[in-house]
Amino acid sequence: MAPAMNPDDIPDELRDHILALARPDDVHSVSCQFRDPELWEGLLAEQVKRARQKGKPPRDAFFLCGPDSGIPGIAKHHHGLEDLPEAEWFNGDTLEERMGGEIHIPYEGVCGADLYVYPSWRKINPKAWERAGADLDWATPLKPCNHILIEQDLGEPSCATRIGPIAGGWWLYSSNAPYKDCNPFH
Repeated sequence: MAPAMNPDDIPDELRDHILALARPDDVHSVSCQFRDPELWEGLLAEQVKRARQKGKPPRDAFFLCGPDSGIPGIAKHHHGLEDLPEAEWFNGDTLEERMGGEIHIPYEGVCGADLYVYPSWRKINPKAWERAGADLDWATPLKPCNHILIEQDLGEPSCATRIGPIAGGWWLYSSNAPYKDCNPFH
């Protein structure tokens, strides 16, 4: 496994690839552990565009999930927020607030999503794909997904197509099964 990259500054090629994977209409949600400002600006722009087009709240139009550590300067929610006086919670200075989007920050770990940019610290079990009738997300315990972008080659599963290497050592696994709604709020 490759060493973890700096989550604040990812290579342009990887950022561009994630944004390209997020744009198709059949990708309704993205979960990503990176804190790269340009990446989140692109994801939020897509979310706001879809919210306007569909006349839905941002989270329903295109669900975005960041890491449980929060995304300073980008996402308004972070751990310890509830410990501050309520008047100090939101002051409009985060990218999320300025753009009118919404990023979910989970309390523990990350959430699954249609496009799941898999964190290097999270275990994955590709042996689960060897079982009869396996689904792509069987390897991602309790985290539903339709696409996994991961920084390791897990082999060629029968339940998904594999593309890679991408942006160095990243691999994209896309489920062969029918679409599964991966928004944790649906």
